Amino acid sequence: MTSHCHILFFCSVFAVLLNISAGCSSRKVEQELIITPCAPLPVARTSATCFAYRGKCYVFGGRNDTTNFRKGFLGDCWAYDTMSDKWTRMPDMPFKPRTKAAAVVVDDYVYCGLGFNGVINTDSCYLKDWWRWHIPTDTWTRLADFPTTDTNMPVTAYYNKKIYSIFPTHSGSSRLVYEYDIQSDKWSQWPDDWHIETIGGATGAQIDSICYAGGGYFLGMKSQWYAFNLASATYIRKHDMPGGGRMFASAALLNNRIYVFGGRKTAEYAKSETLLNDILLYDYTADRWHYCGTLPFSGRDQMVSAVASDNIYFGTGEDRDLIPQNDWYCLKCAD
Repeated sequence: MTSHCHILFFCSVFAVLLNISAGCSSRKVEQELIITPCAPLPVARTSATCFAYRGKCYVFGGRNDTTNFRKGFLGDCWAYDTMSDKWTRMPDMPFKPRTKAAAVVVDDYVYCGLGFNGVINTDSCYLKDWWRWHIPTDTWTRLADFPTTDTNMPVTAYYNKKIYSIFPTHSGSSRLVYEYDIQSDKWSQWPDDWHIETIGGATGAQIDSICYAGGGYFLGMKSQWYAFNLASATYIRKHDMPGGGRMFASAALLNNRIYVFGGRKTAEYAKSETLLNDILLYDYTADRWHYCGTLPFSGRDQMVSAVASDNIYFGTGEDRDLIPQNDWYCLKCAD
């Protein structure tokens, strides 16, 4: 990777020593997080989609104009090589440009689509098309459309030849879970359960057969955090996110711990101070949250992230002035 200044977080001097309590034990484990600036994405954007494949991070879609919600939607795709610290322009996506799409890697394929392009609350702007991309041959196949217009901002997961869309929305929030059967090319919906909070703009990450997801908003910020068991099609509520919840945060799994970073603490965009730049860690073995310090920039939401080469790569999004960003970072544990 190109040499950059390493950013270490030790509490007040740009480094963090993370103390994790194991259950009720007094034993503590210190973990240093290292965040390194990487080569910036050539085109700034917010609300994009990201996935990792064979040591590369792919970023596609999003928008680069937040002043006019009818414009600025992007259909390009870029690949970041974690070894060379370089971006390569890929062929454009074959579908309509969009924000907050879904993308799930299964072997040499990426299943992607859904998302949004247009005016909110307009059915045709919630995109239902679903595709399979064979990356080695750059071959695309159109698959069965999503069954409803609940296609915006999903948390996605994969287990046992099925892909899951959790908390996808239409008019802002939902409590629904959909599953796509790869073998039959069919979508189905889990039974609606009113015990689950209605949420929009949630975040989450998967550990084995469990997808952890929550946060978001609906008539206020949501802090609820759920564990969806994809093997049994059941769920359980876990310990709430600290700080009253957040929407449009980013999340990634590293070393069997989920890191949640950024987002905003209110849906009022005019209040720039509501953007967050902290890093939270969720320890699923103890069902506990921990504070890990701050990101190397001021508040940011609608970033993307992916895990490649045993590190978390993240960036883009929009800042307090709603300006799309193109910076890119590597987060790793020092030990």
